[in-house]
Amino acid sequence: MTRVPSGAIGIPRALVGRRWVVIFAALAVFGLVIADLAFPAAVLLVALSTFVVMPASNQRSRWLGDALAWVPLGACVFFASAVLVIVGTGITGFSLWGSGHARVGLLGLTAVIAAGGFVRGGRIALWSPASALAWLPALVVGGFEVYRFHQPMAYWSRPVWALTDWVNNSEMVVDLYKNGMLEYTSASQSAGGAPSVYPRGLHALLAWLISGATGTESVPAAWEAAVTGVSATVAVMSVLAIASASLLAIAVARRIDAPTWVVICAPLLTSLLMMHPRVYQFLGLAGFMTTGAVTVVLFAVLLLADAGPARGGYAFRLAGTALLAMSVFYLWQLLVLPVLVVAGFVAWRWWTAGRGHARFVVPIVVISAAACAPLALVSITASGAAQSQLPANVPGVSVVIVLALVGLAVLVLLTTKPRPELLSTVFCLLASSLVTLGLMLTKALGGDSANLPYYALKVLWHAGLVALPVAVVSAGVLILRGAQSDWVRAVTRGRLALRILIVGGPLILVLAYLGGGLSFGIMQNVTMLSSPRGPSPQVPMVVLSDPAVLAADGRPVLPYLLHPQGWQLWQRYDDWQAAQILRTLGATVPPGSALLGHRADEICTWLAANPDAIRLTGPRLGYEELIERGCPASVVAPDKWTVLRTPAEWWRDTAWESTGGAPDPAIQPPAFLFRPTGPGEV
Repeated sequence: MTRVPSGAIGIPRALVGRRWVVIFAALAVFGLVIADLAFPAAVLLVALSTFVVMPASNQRSRWLGDALAWVPLGACVFFASAVLVIVGTGITGFSLWGSGHARVGLLGLTAVIAAGGFVRGGRIALWSPASALAWLPALVVGGFEVYRFHQPMAYWSRPVWALTDWVNNSEMVVDLYKNGMLEYTSASQSAGGAPSVYPRGLHALLAWLISGATGTESVPAAWEAAVTGVSATVAVMSVLAIASASLLAIAVARRIDAPTWVVICAPLLTSLLMMHPRVYQFLGLAGFMTTGAVTVVLFAVLLLADAGPARGGYAFRLAGTALLAMSVFYLWQLLVLPVLVVAGFVAWRWWTAGRGHARFVVPIVVISAAACAPLALVSITASGAAQSQLPANVPGVSVVIVLALVGLAVLVLLTTKPRPELLSTVFCLLASSLVTLGLMLTKALGGDSANLPYYALKVLWHAGLVALPVAVVSAGVLILRGAQSDWVRAVTRGRLALRILIVGGPLILVLAYLGGGLSFGIMQNVTMLSSPRGPSPQVPMVVLSDPAVLAADGRPVLPYLLHPQGWQLWQRYDDWQAAQILRTLGATVPPGSALLGHRADEICTWLAANPDAIRLTGPRLGYEELIERGCPASVVAPDKWTVLRTPAEWWRDTAWESTGGAPDPAIQPPAFLFRPTGPGEV
């Protein structure tokens, strides 16, 4: 056995019997479920899944063989198991939604997972210095997140109302909670009923957990639980992604026998770079829940390839890859293609190695494929999402840097001996597939390197993100080689600046991927973790306090100028988000375009066509603004409006805390929000 160059840093610690750990974890989950604490039970189910899937310990192994290192894969296996339960109940007609059903379902899933772990047996290691080092920065980020969620909802939820995907995801969760089934034929209301299919597996899981947490069938009550669940999920996925990237950095460094200082520094530098806005904006701040979840899955694919000795063990890897592919199907179908490429390669290695444990592998592969079949059929026949063709306006140099970053990682993995064999092959397949898919999307959707389509940008972003930890390790190895190279000494001829440029070139490339503002951007993201600052919160959930709205039952409802400082540029979506909430209550609301820019003429036309509409506004009295902009008072009907006021605690730590959020007369609407009115228009 080759000696680990970093000494004791890789030796697993705290060896325990798997069965005892599984029993205690299962009992804890049962207690949480019975106490209606569904979300903490789900977190512990991730740990239980980790104990089930990880192999027995090997103290002299060159791979990460402790529980901390297997948490990312455990999270994916738990999600895949939950999806199988959700799909199965949909086939049988049994609804998981509803407090009683949710509890039974969670208890049943716990029992099945625990039984799998109990049957496997064997001793496992809980941690190792290597995985603890990788997890340390992620746990620091997690500590900030825990502090955030200890604040009142009116305080920590401010990023939710920030013009991104937070409310869209929350609406999908409530939509599933309300309808009680996983829909394959249409998108949720957040897509306006478009015929494109959004893979809502994670949303269905959150709706299931909400059913167990609220203990009520009330849709208004589900909204607060949905916002909390989506926010907590994004936070957890961000922490898991940071830990996964750091674990991959350590795995690669140790597999290519990198120096100890690279093994130690690579995960820390990787974690730091993961907090840069170029990465963390998509990962955590923007509320892209499925983006963060798929990132964890992609890292889990690579960690699974490093799950044991380089030779053998393909049965376990193939079964795990099948579950990971199914997970991506229910997260973001577009990224299934790279994972399927890896699955095909692992299946080929399993077949040529003798097809061991076929009774274990074949059922998992077949069940996973069957669960994906409905989404696969709809994906082939349904039209693509409209936003896929939106330009991303990315400079061409960024595309070149991503390609160079992937190339750097591939080059070192293929030329360094001893090679990590399976891990290097899987990485090359995954990274090259992502790059190829991103370039194909760019070409197919009519983009170019200076004007990437939206989804092409995200795919290439994932390629760069997967390559980042490997490139950090590669940079360290190449720097060491360059410092010891006679060729570099001959070329530089004693010129220190040129020597630094040549030797430090790989690290410069890694930093170039992230762009400028390195230290400032990272510190800005860290401070936002502990204190969700913002000049003023958005308050669309205030519509849930109106009795007339709760009893709307299909009646038309208009939210207009709800926010007291509603004309601030970053707060002009508050009425649109309120409309998303109102739709889940069964109300009929104006199209989003009418609300987005507060077009008075469109609103006036809508009111004229819906004279019995429930009218909602905030302290800025939107009906007065409509009359001032030319809409007849007879159409506006000022006496029919309900004025909703945001509770004072929502204004904590803002410029308007002392006034309780009273309208600020200094804030005037920017002219570009309104299109010029022509002859005959209001």
